[in-house]
Amino acid sequence: MRRNTTWLGVPAACLALSVMPHAARAQQSILLRYHPHPRAQMQTVVWSDLTSTISEQGSADSITIEAGALQSITQRLVEERGAFYLIEVMIDSTRARTRPLGGAWSDVEHPAQHVAARFLVDDRFRISDVEAVGEDTALIAEIQTMGGLAPGFEFVLPEEPIAVGESWTADIVFPLSTSSGLEGEEGVAESLPQQAEIIALSTFTLDSLVVRPTDTLAYVRIRGSFLPTTVTEAGEEAGGALDITGAFGGHMIWSTAWDAFVSGAVRTRATVRFQLGTPEAGMVTMVLSLDGSTRFQVRP
Repeated sequence: MRRNTTWLGVPAACLALSVMPHAARAQQSILLRYHPHPRAQMQTVVWSDLTSTISEQGSADSITIEAGALQSITQRLVEERGAFYLIEVMIDSTRARTRPLGGAWSDVEHPAQHVAARFLVDDRFRISDVEAVGEDTALIAEIQTMGGLAPGFEFVLPEEPIAVGESWTADIVFPLSTSSGLEGEEGVAESLPQQAEIIALSTFTLDSLVVRPTDTLAYVRIRGSFLPTTVTEAGEEAGGALDITGAFGGHMIWSTAWDAFVSGAVRTRATVRFQLGTPEAGMVTMVLSLDGSTRFQVRP
């Protein structure tokens, strides 16, 4: 499966950051390039929360569901292939739960348990190929969204060295989970695809660079908005396409001691409009509001 998009490498396996000594002191510039160390491996903890509110368009009545997940993810370098690197991402474990707003939490089974995918990337972290490890290819989208090379959003390394205060832009594919937590709502979950890929206009800014003898930290801010998107591959109960709008923002902290992004967070807000019902019984326009956040931390 060939791809020209790149999954953001926030907790990715050892992005190598080249900090130019004179530039770091005088101009506070850095050059980000992906050069993983031999046998590089790291483990990341990921926390995800999603609040989904569904209502009929124009109605004051609504249903709100909260969902959360805690995951442990291992990323390792498998091999170098010329100018590319093969990275394996394994979701070691997932604990998930849901509840109606203000209600009691209930644990739910999650399919992403001991599943893995491999990503072929270049030195700017652009993915050229994705493949499942094992026979379950259906979980590739789940791995990309929940674990991937980073939880929840993409990252494209800049072409040139970046100084503090400077930005670079990229059109990235933003994976959006549209049905999490709504499985118990009759007709709703069946109307929504499990995942939707949305093109996002994204801006990355180097907020600050803290130069230290043994560990330099780079703070990167992320902002983006979705291009107007229509998803035609809706669920079996949907009467038409999904119209999706939204925006996101986040931050990352890079550590040269770790040669990786060691922590970060992103928040996403999106609105999905779709038709529910049948032509015979009548169609209604539904509005799904999503407010999600993802945080990650590398384990010492």
